[in-house]
Amino acid sequence: MVCTLLSFVFSLIYQTLGFATITSTTALSAKASLHMPTSLLMLTGVITTASGILESQVWSHIQHGSRLSDLTILIHPIPLAFLIQHQIVLSTPDEIFALTVIFGSVHGCFQGYARAFYAELVRMREGM
Repeated sequence: MVCTLLSFVFSLIYQTLGFATITSTTALSAKASLHMPTSLLMLTGVITTASGILESQVWSHIQHGSRLSDLTILIHPIPLAFLIQHQIVLSTPDEIFALTVIFGSVHGCFQGYARAFYAELVRMREGM
């Protein structure tokens, strides 16, 4: 069980670092290639956070209505993460904002449910 907890913690760390890399790379791309003003880049940060909070609330209601486990909910945003990863060229500020909403939604869901799933693992370990 300790190995499972450590594996999960390291996976969560790598996932968080991956999202941080996506965020900073997109911001640098938007600033350098699209010449977006700093104020719009700051707005993308606000939109990302807001969509993450909203999406975590939406998934919470979906979970309570369907009685799905935290692990099942945690797996659902993977196709959206795949879309983010394969969004190669962002050529307009509108694409940046659209990706910001998708990214915030995926990030919010992952962060919220990864922590909830980790709490379940800790409770299982303490029960042993």
